[in-house]
This record gives sequence, C-alpha cells and structure tokens, in this order.
Amino acid sequence: ATAANLTFDVDGDITLKPVGLNILFNDGSNDVFDFDIADPTLKIMDDADTGDYFSINVGAAGATTITTVDDDGHAADLTFTIDGAIKIDGDGVEIENDSDSGAAALLIDNDDTDQIAIDIDAANIDADVIDIAADAVTTARVIDITADGLTTGTALYIDDNSSSTGSRATTFIRQKHASATGAVALNVQGDGNGALPALLVDRNFTGTTDIGDATTDPTGLLIDYDVTGIVASGQTAYHDCIAIKYNQNAPTMVGNVFGKGIDL
Repeated sequence: ATAANLTFDVDGDITLKPVGLNILFNDGSNDVFDFDIADPTLKIMDDADTGDYFSINVGAAGATTITTVDDDGHAADLTFTIDGAIKIDGDGVEIENDSDSGAAALLIDNDDTDQIAIDIDAANIDADVIDIAADAVTTARVIDITADGLTTGTALYIDDNSSSTGSRATTFIRQKHASATGAVALNVQGDGNGALPALLVDRNFTGTTDIGDATTDPTGLLIDYDVTGIVASGQTAYHDCIAIKYNQNAPTMVGNVFGKGIDL
C-alpha cells in the first residue's frame, strides 16, 4: 500500500489553537510529545515508560526550568554532548545537591593531561576569589589533596610577586579559638628517609642599604610567642618558646649513629 503521507507547504505561519490547550504527538501507542499551551511546557516522554520524561517550562519573566524525571528511581541524567565550548553568561551559577543524591555536587573529570582542569580568571579587587564556608565539618577534611604521582612537581604552589610594601602574609594560618586546647595550627610531617628536611625555610635577602636595628632586623625564622594570661595563685604554668624533642631510640642499634638536636 502507498504511505498516506501528509505534507504542508505553507507560504506563511501555521497557528494551532487547541481548545484543550495541549498539542500531543503519539507514536501509535503513547503520547510522547506534549506541548502544554496553558502553562508553556514542552514535555518529551520515554515511549516505553511515559512516567519518565524531560520537560522545559517557561514562566513569568522568562524564568525557565528544565526537568528530568525517572518515576522509578534516580537515573534521569541530563547529558550535554557539545562539539565546542559551553559558555554560561548570567548572574552566577548555583549547584544544589539533594541530600539523598549519593554523589558529589560537582565532579570534573579532565582527561586532557596537558591542560588545566579548573582555570579561574578573576578580576577581583576587594573580594575573595574563593570563599569556603564549611562550618559543619567535624571529623572530615575541608580540603583534601592527594598527589601520589609527584616526581619534581608540588602539591600546592603559591606565588606572590607583588611589589607592594604593604604589610601582609602570603600564607596566613590561624587557629583562633582559645578553648581549642587540642588543636595544632600547622602540622608538618615528613616520612621520607632521604637527607632532606621536613620543613625548609629559604630566606633570601639582597638589600645593600641600612635596615633594621637590634630588635627589628631581618630574620630567617621569627617566633613571636606571647604569654598574656595571669596565672592564678597556687597554679604553675610551664612554657617553651622553642621545644625540640629528638628521639633516636631504635629496637636494636648495631651500627654507629651520630645525632644532634641542633646543628649550627
């Protein structure tokens, strides 16, 4: 039999005004496209399960909502396969992860090994570039970096090349609560068996004019330890500005070991 095709060749517009305010496309068994004119929405259903669908809704002021629904689970993923770049131009981007998602709020999987995974080009002047509020974290880490493939690279590199003479700290770590008696502001642990320090301070000074005095001269390492509490009567407080605990004990020493607490 000859297919009963229907072709419209219109020299102008086509306007549909359904009384029921829906335009439906049916695949012979189910409605798979639904244009809802009353609440402007394009809804596309899975032809095998019409409870699974994708929809685009346009509301007041052009506010647009894209929705995917899996009525039997959480597999209604939304995938963009773009042959080019993706650019979002608007008033910010918010990612809200459901409490039962079971997945990270944002996963970046970069497979181009010689390209940056995250590149931030910030024109900020008087606002933070990255601001993390993680006040609910208790036993986890706010930032966790693993770099087990390192050879001559670094896990964290900070470069301050500003010529400003204003007082500043390139890196500032503060544990600020007086009641946190078990907190260490900075913990450096080196487990390598090579002849390298766990902490290296390399201070380079090339000035050729007068600078400093007996109390404010440049230093390679300055420890400013202020004890301001008034010890109550009958109480004793012990303080060490610098404490070195050097443990050279081993289960069985069979060779010669020469160690120094301080080597000047």
